[in-house]
Amino acid sequence: MRPEHEIFQKLGYHKIANHTILVDLQKSEEELWNALEKKSIRWGVKTALKNQVRIVSPTAKEVDTFYTLYTNRLKAGGVEPEAKESMHLLTSTNVSKLFVVLHGEDVVAGGMVLLDKAHHYAILDLTAASEKGFELQVMPYLYWQLMLFAKQHGMRYFDLGGYDVGARPGDKLYNINKFKERFGGRVVEQPIYATHGRYVSMRKVLGAFKFMRSWYRKE
Repeated sequence: MRPEHEIFQKLGYHKIANHTILVDLQKSEEELWNALEKKSIRWGVKTALKNQVRIVSPTAKEVDTFYTLYTNRLKAGGVEPEAKESMHLLTSTNVSKLFVVLHGEDVVAGGMVLLDKAHHYAILDLTAASEKGFELQVMPYLYWQLMLFAKQHGMRYFDLGGYDVGARPGDKLYNINKFKERFGGRVVEQPIYATHGRYVSMRKVLGAFKFMRSWYRKE
């Protein structure tokens, strides 16, 4: 048992485990590149570059274009997007950085990274790409560029923004897991300590409901 878990347990807290994938940015750029899965991620980065995409800090108009792209992708998947005001607020601070990927003058993808400079820790917050962007292989390129940005700004770890250990083949989250696994990181537990047992119970119920819903879809 980890020391901090024992302390929280004695204080009456209840543990819930989330997970994510961490990439160790203390490795050299060459080591990070070689850790990328060759046939999908490294190939995707090279293909995107051949397709002449480029990553830039967005203008105000490009931020709005990306937000529309982001909301459309999430709503299509039944997920409520973050408020536009929240994204604009974050981009105006030094705790985050938003990038967009352009093909010509068209915004085909984008992503935001959060920067915990005190702990040298970067977190991938939100990403989205258009259908054209996926065809151009922008997502491997975008993730790679965000990792390099975080490394160049002194971050030691890059958090790929979550990992669902309960996802099963056929689930959308399972495919997202597999994509993230190809960046050479490792799955780690991120414990949350709650003061009320009901919160823990509700998390378990929601997890079971998600499993039953995916099982029902396969029938």
